[in-house]
Amino acid sequence: SLIASANNNDNLVPVYGIENGDQVSGVGTMMLKGDIWVIRTAGSEGTDYLPSNLTKAFQVDGKAVTFEANLDEIPPGVRMAGRPVTLVSIK
Repeated sequence: SLIASANNNDNLVPVYGIENGDQVSGVGTMMLKGDIWVIRTAGSEGTDYLPSNLTKAFQVDGKAVTFEANLDEIPPGVRMAGRPVTLVSIK
C-alpha cells in the first residue's frame, strides 16, 4: 500500500521508502550503479538501497519493485553504493 504525507500545499506527496526502526519497505526501481545493483526509491528524498541477497531474476535495469528489507549496519569509514539491506521480500 502506498503511504502519503501532506506538504505545505496540502497536496499528497507519495513516500516510497519508509524506514521503521531496523526495517524498510517501499516501491523502487532496480538500477545498475557501476557493477552494483541497487533499489532506488522515488521522490526528492530518494534513497539507494543495496540488497545483499538480490536474486538474478530482479537484476533488470528499470524494473519496478515492491520490497521489504532489514537495514544492515554500515561499516565505519566505508562508503557504499547504497544503504545496505537484506531483503525479506521483493516482487
